[in-house]
Amino acid sequence: MTATSHRPTRKSEGGRAKAAAKTTLLASSPIDKDRRKAGGAKSLSEADLRRLCADEDWKVRAAAAARSDLPEDVALRLASDAEWHVAMALARAWSTRRRDRSEGSEPIASALLSGPHVAVRTIVAETPYILPRGILDALTRDSSADVRKRAATRFDMGPGLLGRVAKDACADVRQAAAENPFVSDETLVWMASDKDMAVQYAVLRRRVAAATLILASSGGSIRSHALKELAGFSRHEVLEALAYLAEHHPGRKERAEAVLREAAAEST
Repeated sequence: MTATSHRPTRKSEGGRAKAAAKTTLLASSPIDKDRRKAGGAKSLSEADLRRLCADEDWKVRAAAAARSDLPEDVALRLASDAEWHVAMALARAWSTRRRDRSEGSEPIASALLSGPHVAVRTIVAETPYILPRGILDALTRDSSADVRKRAATRFDMGPGLLGRVAKDACADVRQAAAENPFVSDETLVWMASDKDMAVQYAVLRRRVAAATLILASSGGSIRSHALKELAGFSRHEVLEALAYLAEHHPGRKERAEAVLREAAAEST
């Protein structure tokens, strides 16, 4: 049996040429619906793409903004588009591209964060991949408390930036920082005296959860210290901590419950 050749045939090349010609016709059509369709086409020349990104119809620009093959200068222009749907389409497409962004600059993210649309900046804050320090820093200084709150929940914030948002003027942001598993112990110590009750409870849940996890994995003097720590909390506070464990450490909740029963028996 001979191997099947994967070389492009004249027929397939002709088909691609026809598709490209059709897309070009759609991109230059006076009908808005045709140009929107062209924006989502698989094959689109750079010239047609640039034309669509400058289209007077925002729906055409939004369709083009969602593409992964945008030239950077075009993407930067769309990031500050007056119509928020366009910037939103660009932000969603940018945020879902799987790559580590911790190295180098992120000009598109910077442009999106410089825009006036809170919903767009929130998408940047919710990007599930590592972001550069400069972008994280900008998120912690955003004018919107909602954006700063989303930033405070990020896994890549680091103790330094979390320490900053822990001092935020908005209690919801401080609470989010207290609930972040990566906030430092030093930060939690002074957050325990926060003027907002919800923030205090967030810190309390962390302390009980930490003591419970220590009991689950340690012995000797460390275990003894954790028992003393737990003895100072009410049943309601312990239940709050278990709720925290269920959310942030679901695999350890069952073991934590067993440890708490053991601790209760040892303290009686």
